[in-house]
Amino acid sequence: MQKDCVRIRVLVENQALQGLEAEHGLSYLIEADGKKGLFDTGDTDMAIRNAETLGEDIKNLDWIALSHGHYDHTGGLKPVLSVQKKRVILFAHPAAFIEKYRVKNGDYKSIGIRMTRKEISEFADIVETKQPTVISERLTLTGEIPRVVPYETPFSGFVKSNNGVDDIDPISDDMSLIIKSPDGISVLFGCGHAGPVNTLQCVKSITNASSFRLVAGGMHLLNSDEDRIRRTVDAFNELGVLRASPVHCSGEPAEQAFKTAYGDKSSRFSAGVEEVL
Repeated sequence: MQKDCVRIRVLVENQALQGLEAEHGLSYLIEADGKKGLFDTGDTDMAIRNAETLGEDIKNLDWIALSHGHYDHTGGLKPVLSVQKKRVILFAHPAAFIEKYRVKNGDYKSIGIRMTRKEISEFADIVETKQPTVISERLTLTGEIPRVVPYETPFSGFVKSNNGVDDIDPISDDMSLIIKSPDGISVLFGCGHAGPVNTLQCVKSITNASSFRLVAGGMHLLNSDEDRIRRTVDAFNELGVLRASPVHCSGEPAEQAFKTAYGDKSSRFSAGVEEVL
């Protein structure tokens, strides 16, 4: 790999290449600027198992970044941290550590991080941030993403506890990863709870990008209607997205809509896929 490139290996996703495991979760191994890190950790220890199958070393990480505080992106945190041979830097929005729930038919399910902040600090140096944050020369976290697109509204089934009172959780901790490579700007989403279009507009304001080489990850369009999906695909085209890979929580209708619009420029980022930007 050339020195100024960024290498991505998908370790966890809902689908997997032959010989690997899949789960409802997401984790990317990323190498850039002589450092190695994980963007999200999946739900279980599957990132470790798939890494071993792929011959990837994830026991000497320099950093871990959390896209947000839901279990399917942070559940693998404890097993990953426990195998590290050195302390790592962990980047997260402060709201990633609050209690999070999904409510369905009056039933509450905890969907937050399974480790306390204190437990995490035993293994990692935590950097809490709401602002765009540089991980290394070619990698930057968006920080908290402004919600400006009218049709990208928060999902009402996610709630947070606020002094004993339930509030809809807009997932303010949602952050994405900006990748700067020789051929342009790419973006990795966790779940895109802030809205994929909001996210790309935020990245554009940070980087002044006129186009995006690749946009991949969860876009949380699973429960979205046809109109919102159409608007999202149209906005991607208007924003100059050259390749799009909606996965994880994006939903079959959205995946098909992107496939129709992008053709072979919308290949799936399943576990095991490798990309060099």
